Amino acid sequence: MSAAKCVTCSRTVRDYRMCDTCTGRLEQLIAELPALDRELELTETRQTAHGPRNGSRSAEKPVVFNPSAAEVRADLRATLVGWVKDLPVPTQRGPLTVEGMVRRLIVNLPAIRQWPNGDQLSDELSYASKQGWKTVDRPKDRTRIHLCDCLEVSCPGELHAHIPV
Repeated sequence: MSAAKCVTCSRTVRDYRMCDTCTGRLEQLIAELPALDRELELTETRQTAHGPRNGSRSAEKPVVFNPSAAEVRADLRATLVGWVKDLPVPTQRGPLTVEGMVRRLIVNLPAIRQWPNGDQLSDELSYASKQGWKTVDRPKDRTRIHLCDCLEVSCPGELHAHIPV
């Protein structure tokens, strides 16, 4: 059997359509989606404080809803629902929570690696994730510093600090 190319990065692969590196990146991206959804919810309901305030408070009451964050969050969820329902393997029925959909995708990563639409799934989830993080990102007058990897042995997460510049 001749070696094929990864559909995402064109590295040589033997048994799959997607290489180990791209699969690892996809798995990490998928695993971060519940945290992104929570951040989007906070931004959508204006429970976060963005940027410095110049002058005194306005007499106007602020709107307690961020429509752009709501739209990005809805797009992220719609993307997840579409791909989970289109997986090449049967999935269990039940409510489609973000956490549940993420579990289904991660459990089915071996099938996604061989699936002809796996690269499209990766592209769409990557785009939705980038849009989401751009929406909830802190203003430019703050910096994000990586402190350490998660202290839980089985957790792939990282600990970051947001510090005013």
